[in-house]
Amino acid sequence: MTDSCSSCFYGRPDIGDPTVLTCCFNAPSKIILGPDNPGPRWPAVPTNGWCGDGADVTSGKPFSAVLGHVVTVATLPTGQPAGTRMFVSDSQNKNFGSAVNGGSTNLVPVYFDGIGTWYIG
Repeated sequence: MTDSCSSCFYGRPDIGDPTVLTCCFNAPSKIILGPDNPGPRWPAVPTNGWCGDGADVTSGKPFSAVLGHVVTVATLPTGQPAGTRMFVSDSQNKNFGSAVNGGSTNLVPVYFDGIGTWYIG
């Protein structure tokens, strides 16, 4: 299905319940702690939901021009406002929340912290 949370790069199965789709576009806003929930959780979304802000899961092409375009880590711009989003095509890993490093072939979304580091997420 196109133009839905199920076709979006940010739509991910929930760690605690893989039958639930979560949206990883923004940082988690709710923290639920306990033996089954060790940390922050992204919000659950319907598979046919649609915000229009994500990117195609196959091509990585942003659905919105606000997200920027696909570049390599070496060409990420500096001096951007905090929260600026882009995609890189050569990340070494896919770990959300970690600083991005180039040198491989992973397509991942990244955001700028406003200080000097781009993070995966």
